[in-house]
Amino acid sequence: MKKLLITIFLVSLFSCRRSGDLNTIVGSWELRKSVGGFAGTINYPPGNGHIYSFAPNGTYTLSNNGVVGESGTYELLPVLATNDWHLKMTSTLNNSVFVDSIHLEANQLIFLPMAACCDIPATIFERVP
Repeated sequence: MKKLLITIFLVSLFSCRRSGDLNTIVGSWELRKSVGGFAGTINYPPGNGHIYSFAPNGTYTLSNNGVVGESGTYELLPVLATNDWHLKMTSTLNNSVFVDSIHLEANQLIFLPMAACCDIPATIFERVP
């Protein structure tokens, strides 16, 4: 009986997919806050124009006041045992690949610091219409 329960648990653990998929990030996100790091907390007002846009076809743009500064493709990869994701972005500018740890909430896209030390802030974007 114990082996059966362990088997069922393992099968359910590895066969379940998180409900979040590319659709959770699709849309436009405007920078609202930078938290931590040397500068402390910096608030950015609505309408500041620093916007990430993610399309359903797996492409993204990063623009500032309507001028696209970066574009490319993206992929969301789940981080096991957490509600966080790895966002893999490949820039069309020079084929650079960036992998950021992110946390998605209903209206927030949070780029997490790469390390718990140093001068690396978390950046918070809010979904915009």
